[in-house]
Amino acid sequence: MKNLFELATKELSQDAFLRWLFENYDSDNPHVREAVYTLLRSFTGLKLPEGSITELQTYAQIHSIDVIVTFCSDEKRYLVAIEDKVFCGEHDNQLRRYREILLKASEFWGRPYDKAFFVFYKTDIENKDDSKAAKEAGWTTYYIKEIHELLSCLPKSTGSEILDQYHAFIESRYEKMSNISQKPVKDWDLLDFRTYLLKEIVPMVEENKPQALDEWHWGNWQGQYFSLLLSRRCKIGNGDCCGLGLELLPRPYFGGYHILVRAWPEDDKELSGEAKKILRTALIKDGSVFRPRNHKWCIATASKPLEERLRFDRGTESHTAALKEIVQAFADFCREH
Repeated sequence: MKNLFELATKELSQDAFLRWLFENYDSDNPHVREAVYTLLRSFTGLKLPEGSITELQTYAQIHSIDVIVTFCSDEKRYLVAIEDKVFCGEHDNQLRRYREILLKASEFWGRPYDKAFFVFYKTDIENKDDSKAAKEAGWTTYYIKEIHELLSCLPKSTGSEILDQYHAFIESRYEKMSNISQKPVKDWDLLDFRTYLLKEIVPMVEENKPQALDEWHWGNWQGQYFSLLLSRRCKIGNGDCCGLGLELLPRPYFGGYHILVRAWPEDDKELSGEAKKILRTALIKDGSVFRPRNHKWCIATASKPLEERLRFDRGTESHTAALKEIVQAFADFCREH
């Protein structure tokens, strides 16, 4: 049977699962209760003997926070705020803002609470910048490794199909994120590509920070494809500044990687043709790594020889060497500008 969570991959789906789980804190199923108490003990640091929760409610998107759990135990009322992520990271200082809103109120829906806990819950490999931002904002972080460990107390079959499917989904995701797939590249799914880029290319990106690259993050479009985006603030030959980005985009339907170099002015409008020309000329040089492309914000793409080496039928050794050559050329250009 197909796993529901392999198809329902959005954050809202995971929000719904977490709410369903916590709302069943008093379920007749002992494994469901065990999962609830295991998560809440870890999230709060409270002892919470089984059966000690006397009241529990969950809420969605209050103050834009993904999930809020309130519960009573030992005559005290607690609040757990959960910011749930799948692939995207913390942005717009949202975690600090959410925490300040809840702590300032000291009550929730007209009822005071004794203590609040803040959980950043992300079913992905830990990102150092993401983790640092969350911890500095006062949130406890849970990534795929920690989530997998929390659920490892459960048997394969709990008598709850929903819980079993989520547990299996987390196990499968953890395995995929722990090891580069040994399947032929043409048979990889997007998570396989993502794990490969994290393990083979991102370490090289980190080595070039902050001297040559400002940041990296994932881009995605409705779950149908994603890209690894590297960015840098650069100076154009005329003295103006702009943003410059390198996009590494696996495209299974096209049988290879799509490489794009994008440039944008600081006011987010399109760069002038003259500015693009200056950047393109300086970037391309002998054409061994990049070749011209002129489409809105895009100024270059991979050279034909590198594009050929990035076809999926060429294998990971060819891909790794070509992608590293591209990333290094982009980093060297940024370092000089």
